[in-house]
This record gives sequence, structure tokens and C-alpha cells, in this order.
Amino acid sequence: MTFDPSATSATEPHPAVATAQPFTSVELLTNVFAALPGAYVLLTPELRIVAVSDAYLAATSTTRDYLVGNCLFEAFTGEPTTPEGETLANLRASLAQVLATGQPHHMARQRYQAPDPQQPG
Repeated sequence: MTFDPSATSATEPHPAVATAQPFTSVELLTNVFAALPGAYVLLTPELRIVAVSDAYLAATSTTRDYLVGNCLFEAFTGEPTTPEGETLANLRASLAQVLATGQPHHMARQRYQAPDPQQPG
């Protein structure tokens, strides 16, 4: 197949582009973020979850509908005296430092046992 530049003009989009459905910026962000190869979560400065990658959903045994729109610490909870609670306290402190300084903060790998919806409890 060859490209014929005379088939389209500078003012008319290519026929394939003209028939594509436009995405909103939120839909585009969500689609791109979902396809990232690692486990990622995108947060607002208020720590509300905006987008998650599919790998993040698999790692946390959660759904996009459950997470998106929730505060990170509402979606994932833990009693302060449990290993999960300690992990969340460490994460909260790390995120507070990032928000206060605007600089990345590297913390040691943390363990958090995510609940399995297939095996409650």
C-alpha cells in the first residue's frame, strides 16, 4: 500500500482519523494509564485515586470502579497495630514529605496484605 498525499488535503483529516471517536482527556489518561506495564496509581494532591494501571488492579485484587474516586487511605485500611497499619503510616509520611517538598521520596519496600475479594477474611 502506498500513501497518496493528494488523496487528502491539509484542511481535511485522513479518512481513518475523521471516523475515529474523539476521547475526552480523562478517557485518554485512563486508557494510557491502564495500559502501563507496571503497578501504578495516580493520585491527586488530596490523595484521591484518579487512575490505576491494570497491573495495579491485579496486584491489589481490586477493581477500577472500587478505587477510582476514593481516597487512597479509604480504599486501603489497616489497624495501626498491624503490619498493614504500619505500612500505611509509612506511606502517609512519605506522601506528606513529597507534598511538602515537591521532591521525590524513596522509601523501603513495604508489605501490605491486600484483602482477596474471592476469599473474604
